[in-house]
Amino acid sequence: ALRTRNDALDVATQNITAIEARIDALEQLQDRLARGAEMSGWLAARELDRAPRLWQGITIEAGWEDALEAVLRERLNGIALDQIEKSIAWLNDAPPGKMTIVATGEASGAGAQEALHGCEPLLRYVACRDSRLQAVLGEWLHDVFVVGDATAGLQLRAALPPGALLVSREGHAITRHSVSFHAPD
Repeated sequence: ALRTRNDALDVATQNITAIEARIDALEQLQDRLARGAEMSGWLAARELDRAPRLWQGITIEAGWEDALEAVLRERLNGIALDQIEKSIAWLNDAPPGKMTIVATGEASGAGAQEALHGCEPLLRYVACRDSRLQAVLGEWLHDVFVVGDATAGLQLRAALPPGALLVSREGHAITRHSVSFHAPD
């Protein structure tokens, strides 16, 4: 009888642990949704809720989407503004979550990159439907090169100049001294 009750206690304890884990997960989700609602309100109050996003002005060659996401991360959702100086007022009233403002303007500063040991720049796989975004993409993707797979990238990493990055189709990022494994959001 004691073994039967101990077994029942073990099962009940496991159920409680599973329920507590579920509650924690739901609370975290609610917190994220609340921050999302706060962000929506913050953007609307500054008339940014309808502003164009970076991802709306670019296309990426099929198969390289994860690589671009791995490099740009939340900057893909950057808000394009003609006058980035407007963001000065927001330094003391920061948004309730991560946000990037992208300066639109003349397509300057996006010079051609030399291939690195047969690796092409990631920028060659990106097309700007909005030419005003070319400068910021040139800055963010400078010295970012694509490799067919992470194994090839690991073999080439010693040849990378400081600050350069190799990225595979899967989005794994390789520098001279690091490997970052990517999981799409």
